[in-house]
Order: sequence, then structure tokens, then C-alpha cells
Amino acid sequence: MSPGPQPLPQPALASARAPPTELLPSFFDDNMVLQRGPQSAVIFGFSAQPGEKVTVAMKGEVWTSIAAASGSWSVVLDPQLATVGVTITVSAGTRLKMLSNVAFGDVFLCSGQSNMAFSVNLAFNATAEISDSASYPDIRMFTAATAGVKTPAKDVIAFQRTRWLRKSAAIGPYANSSWAVSAPGAFMPAGRNLTWPIPFTWPSAVCFF
Repeated sequence: MSPGPQPLPQPALASARAPPTELLPSFFDDNMVLQRGPQSAVIFGFSAQPGEKVTVAMKGEVWTSIAAASGSWSVVLDPQLATVGVTITVSAGTRLKMLSNVAFGDVFLCSGQSNMAFSVNLAFNATAEISDSASYPDIRMFTAATAGVKTPAKDVIAFQRTRWLRKSAAIGPYANSSWAVSAPGAFMPAGRNLTWPIPFTWPSAVCFF
């Protein structure tokens, strides 16, 4: 007698969720600026394994955090003097993220509506301002793309990584970093000009001026 229908094998339940690829939110990236002392900068994430140890290393110092059940974690750095060119490594399990050319300085968060979308390349004296940007190599810039969400977001999309700009090759030398360093090439990629039909390049003129 042939046996009746057999139940399909069920996949084994994992004891913990598979780790995502990215250990840090995208705004922790090369060329970024963190707040200098006397405040303490905080590095954090949301995608560690529950109970996983996360290690942050910088200039021979090490800080650790144990991820919560939600996967969130954070470390509070010791206050740092204003400086540039710092390398920070963040690791958890087999994942490692190296952040290069990090600066410690003063962080300014600029937010608003239409005026904040007025970029430097649109200013009356844009040519002079863009040329003079080379005089401030320690200024770091991040522009978040606009997005509407119904729940609190854990990350933002850097403007130069939006689909339209990726396709237009509009982003100059900082295609692989969410942050840019003040320099003419960051405002206007080589071979382009101020009449180039692009509605926005970073950063906002209101914030940069």
C-alpha cells in the first residue's frame, strides 16, 4: 500500500535574523564631520544582531556596545579636538565598515523649504563662490534627498545617490560617498558649466554662505 501524501518539509526557524549588509546608516560615511569637544559624538546603528558586540576603533582607542533585541546600538566617543583626516572602523561579527577622512568640528543642521533648495550654482556670484570653495577644504557637506514617510525613518538618502542624479552622472568626484569636501568639483563636476540643466547641486547656498 502506498503511503498517503506527505507534508512538505518546513524550513528550520533561525534563532536570529540574517544580518543585513549595511552596519551603519548611510550618513555615517567617508568625509563626514562629527561634533568636536566638549560634546561627545555618538556613532549608532540599527542593524546588528540581537546581543551582538559592535566595536568602534579610532586613533588607538576602542569603544564597544552590545546590540539590543531590536538590533540597535550606540557608542559615545570621548570628546575630540577639532581635527581632520581621521579613520574610524566599525565592526560586528564578520562585517566591517571603515570611515576615512573623517573630521571633528562643528555640525550645523540646515532645514527649510524652498530657500534651502537654492543651491550655490544658482547664485548671482556662483562662479566666484565655487572658485573660492577651494579655500575651505575642511568644510564637509551632506544633502539629504526629500522624502515623505509615515513612520520615523532610521536613515536618509543622500541627494547625490538618488536615481536621477546617478543616471545623469551629475555628482562629480563624490559618487561613492554621501559627503563631499568643499572644492569646486563638489559644486560643479568637471566639464560642466553653470548653464548645465540640473535643478540642484549640493549644498544649499543658504547653508553654505
